[in-house]
Amino acid sequence: MKTAEELLKGAYDLHIHTGLDFRDRSVDDFEALRDADRFEMAGIMIKNHYEPTQARAYTANKYAGTKAVAYGGIVLNNTVGGLNPYAVENALRQGAKMVWLPTMDSTISVEQGKGQVFPNRQSVKILGEDGKLLPAVYDIMDCAKEHDVYMATGHLPTAQSVVFLDEALAKGVKVIFTHPDWKRDRVPVSLQTEYAAKGVLIEKVFRMLPEEEMCASIREIGVDRCFVTTDRGQPGEEKPADAMLHYINVMLENGLTKEDIRLLIQSTPAAIVGA
Repeated sequence: MKTAEELLKGAYDLHIHTGLDFRDRSVDDFEALRDADRFEMAGIMIKNHYEPTQARAYTANKYAGTKAVAYGGIVLNNTVGGLNPYAVENALRQGAKMVWLPTMDSTISVEQGKGQVFPNRQSVKILGEDGKLLPAVYDIMDCAKEHDVYMATGHLPTAQSVVFLDEALAKGVKVIFTHPDWKRDRVPVSLQTEYAAKGVLIEKVFRMLPEEEMCASIREIGVDRCFVTTDRGQPGEEKPADAMLHYINVMLENGLTKEDIRLLIQSTPAAIVGA
């Protein structure tokens, strides 16, 4: 068996987009889970910008007939009430494994016209006029810490992300820098490395950088502080499981070892979801 396929066994992809969604997706929840199972992957995380996904994961796990497991989470955009501790607590009680701060309704996304168009749409701000985190963010941190799940920066601009990360680390909350190589607000690798050293996990999505550059950034930050996701589900693109197989081949071609890759797609993601 090819090395990449061997490494994909037992892997996780903790950032995929499935239908039903606000835009077309290449797979639904069942199809994504069955594709992962076809490669003997361990699990996937269903992400939706506008609704919690723990119930969708529950249904897929019950009826898809797979050994691979789906996980869900909640994104704090306007459709769940923005910074809504009640929605977070409810999702976590039902088994959600991730809390993302605003994505399509973050200040930068609204400014750039991304996401759904709603009448009088306002951005979901995490900072007050004084530049400090709003009280609701602390309430949500408390929920995440109590349930022992990770919070992720979503699509926050870098300046807001670092304010949040500093406060979350001080409170002992487990945190992830969401795809900081995102072209809309790219985070310097030096800053990614700085926060990785402080205890932040860095999510790496290969399609956001040239392949060689992405592999170099992973080595610079440290393979033990990064994990790889596909962020796939876009029509006309590789489906998530196929994309992960592609990424493994890219990592091998660029000098990452099998041990490195197991950390990036197996051990660290497994720890994130508590598997």
